Amino acid sequence: MLFFMFYSLAWSFQSLDLVPVQSEGRVKPFIVFAHEVMFTLTAEKKLGSEALLSFMAHPHDWEDRAFIFVGPDAQKRLKLGKLVSPRALMRNDVLGQYARGILKERVPDFDALLERLHVFRQISSGEGWMMVPGEPWHALIETGSDTDLHSALIRRAFLEMLRAYTEKRQDDFARASAGLLQSVIAADPVHLASVWGGISLRLVTEYGLEVFRPYRFAWIMYALSAVFYGLVLAGLRRLEWGARSIFFAGCFFHAAGMLLRAFVAQRPPVTNMYESIIWVGFGIMLFAVFWQKRLVQCVASILACLCLLAADSALFDDGVHPLMPVLRSNYWLTVHVLTITLSYAAFALAMGLANAALFFWKRYPVEAIALVQTTVYRIVQIGVILVAAGTILGGIWADSSWGRFWGWDPKEVWALITLLCYAAILHARFVGWMRPVTFAIAISLAFVSVIMAWYGVNFVLGAGLHSYGFSQGGQGGVLGGVLIECAYVLWRYLALEKERKFL
Repeated sequence: MLFFMFYSLAWSFQSLDLVPVQSEGRVKPFIVFAHEVMFTLTAEKKLGSEALLSFMAHPHDWEDRAFIFVGPDAQKRLKLGKLVSPRALMRNDVLGQYARGILKERVPDFDALLERLHVFRQISSGEGWMMVPGEPWHALIETGSDTDLHSALIRRAFLEMLRAYTEKRQDDFARASAGLLQSVIAADPVHLASVWGGISLRLVTEYGLEVFRPYRFAWIMYALSAVFYGLVLAGLRRLEWGARSIFFAGCFFHAAGMLLRAFVAQRPPVTNMYESIIWVGFGIMLFAVFWQKRLVQCVASILACLCLLAADSALFDDGVHPLMPVLRSNYWLTVHVLTITLSYAAFALAMGLANAALFFWKRYPVEAIALVQTTVYRIVQIGVILVAAGTILGGIWADSSWGRFWGWDPKEVWALITLLCYAAILHARFVGWMRPVTFAIAISLAFVSVIMAWYGVNFVLGAGLHSYGFSQGGQGGVLGGVLIECAYVLWRYLALEKERKFL
């Protein structure tokens, strides 16, 4: 557990949070930069601007605080805990030998640890605070000569703010941070200022997204919607208007978050796992809006809530980062990635409804059969069309980017496997080889192929031309979810077979 000795939660950091900073090839508000740095250092999304300011104001106090995250592999090899202090890392003999190149084996967790230590040194020294606009931007300790008026003003304002923070003078800190904000904007008004003289709309929008977090409002609305719809399905019909209102409120916050993020990034928000989970959750709600059935909207609310909760976890980096060159095409991002991930949304909703049908089959067999034969069947058909179109469009994009339509890349192969799995189930159901309950079981289990194509290729296999999407973490949770789903389907199968409910 982290213990941060900050001065007071009553301090106002709004002006500092809005100060433009250049990081990873783009300009962003300081609060976004601070959250990204703290996520890199601690693997948590809780701490922000004051933590970075404290690094620079009291660097020696942080040397012995255990706050730098250590990956599982490094914990075993270095015999360290999950969180360690910078001094403990510097004194570790094995890590020191690795840094000097004595150990020839490449250990990704060691590289990540050394990078975290380097980031901490840069922030505590001021080298990582790229606050001086220019071509390129400069760090605070590289502000240039005194003849550079803007650099001198920015440095003076920052030193005044840092001194006020160190001496615990709240009013002076607020004035100095406001002065720092104005000095940075004045250094590059063309890119940083709005037409009315304040900070640019894109920076304000990104600041608002970081502070208000509309996705959090969305998943809360979805959770409430699921509860209300559950009560409606239980017989309290008078709550239906409230359930529907909360349902659409969640959709509003969800859509607003995606549109604002697209405006900030200037591209469709589907370029990493974090964004794709949010888009898939929204796609689930789109299908639920189209179907206009209580049970569909109840299940969709649960699934969308789970998607947003997963995205909001510490597993995925939610930063807006520059794209790999192969991805820099808004056209192909829209027509290929949006299409194929929308098919994941259709398959997820079909899986959720199939699970619901299996749960209620014993008590409401007629309604369960109708749900499987109409809604689930139609949604799976839409999903198959979308995944087929997305796969073909991906091949066309691959031909223009890599010079070949198909190369048996793991991502391509698993997209094809997903298409074949669902197409085979649809054909088996169409020709009468599957009874309704068998169809529901098959649809529930087929989603494992989607998980492998969507998550497994990037987080488990880690091979192929789609290297821009590789990451690690969360394998245990995903595997646990798959096992729970398989156990649930097996339980329902045994219960229904025992009572001969295969109608």
